[in-house]
Amino acid sequence: MNKGIKLALTAAALLLLPITAAAGPASDRLFTEGVLRSVEPGTALIYSHVREGAEQTEAVRWIDDGELHVALQQGQDGSKEAVISMLSDGRIHREMSPLPVSIGNPILLTFLESSLRAMASITGGSPFYIRNRMKAALRDSGTVTAVKATIGDKTIDAEEITFIPFQHDKNRDRMGEFADLELRFIVSDQAPGGFILFSAQTRPHADGGVAFREEITYRTAMLGK
Repeated sequence: MNKGIKLALTAAALLLLPITAAAGPASDRLFTEGVLRSVEPGTALIYSHVREGAEQTEAVRWIDDGELHVALQQGQDGSKEAVISMLSDGRIHREMSPLPVSIGNPILLTFLESSLRAMASITGGSPFYIRNRMKAALRDSGTVTAVKATIGDKTIDAEEITFIPFQHDKNRDRMGEFADLELRFIVSDQAPGGFILFSAQTRPHADGGVAFREEITYRTAMLGK
């Protein structure tokens, strides 16, 4: 696996692991374990992937029409593993090493790390500071709201989990448009993999544009992908 990818996943794991020890209701729901255990090996969960914003930097590549695939497979020791593949224009441009399903849905790891890296790159802020503040917000804040969600032609019961991680940060005036960054998730026990939506977005401009938006949306599950 690419060294940069390894580092990203390691940093994401450092972001997540301390949260599970002392979490509030929103965090408990977000980091529920075992959401992939009911998905049989040989199945791939397919997600659409969009990333856009006001500018593109070397560290932040905009994605107009991408996909993320989470493929479930049997590991060499007999345990179930998940492999994330990132696709753009129908071609795989990144595949990550297998991760244990015990960590939950591994897209959450990569999504959070992607958001904080984008923020650090665009604002010039410290990724370590941003990571620590985001970790604290995910642990201590957040709201959970019952909603209805749609998968294909089916409407299901779900929950929307929302965080505004820098809302009360003492340095928010130095964060530009990311001061009001909103992290939003839609989760449901009826959705394979537990998640229907991962969303990070700055406050929309008057013309509808944004400094940054990334969305990963569940589409379907495919056997033998």
